[in-house]
Amino acid sequence: MLCACQSPPHLRVDDLAVLPEGAMAKSDYARFYALIELKSELDLPFTTSHTFTLAAPRKVWVSVFTEDVGLAANIPSVPWPPSGATRIEAMEDFPQIFHGGCRVVNLVADFETGETLASWCNVDDRPSALPSKVPYYYAENSPLREN
Repeated sequence: MLCACQSPPHLRVDDLAVLPEGAMAKSDYARFYALIELKSELDLPFTTSHTFTLAAPRKVWVSVFTEDVGLAANIPSVPWPPSGATRIEAMEDFPQIFHGGCRVVNLVADFETGETLASWCNVDDRPSALPSKVPYYYAENSPLREN
């Protein structure tokens, strides 16, 4: 008997995730996904070092990858310990991480296709890392390129 089952959509995004150069292997991170409507960088649940404005709002998947699974310890909607890819339903439960270099990666993916539009490491604020350029990945024709 064949199964017409489909994996949850955030797992498709996870399968297709493209990380910036300098990031660790995807399996080294706990990964958190949520759906949002995006118009500009101000709508993101994490920081970015550039600005952009889309021509029209669009639904996207956002994700934060972190090697520190302890950051999810106090999120009621996240099973403990988090492993692999976890979907966050309530944005107030989305992990807020502002530094960490490539120990933390932010990602935005297309809602329809699951393809990564952009991903970037957080700013690395360790003294040994300053100053350094934040590693980015942009898909060809990504609408998230800096204006």
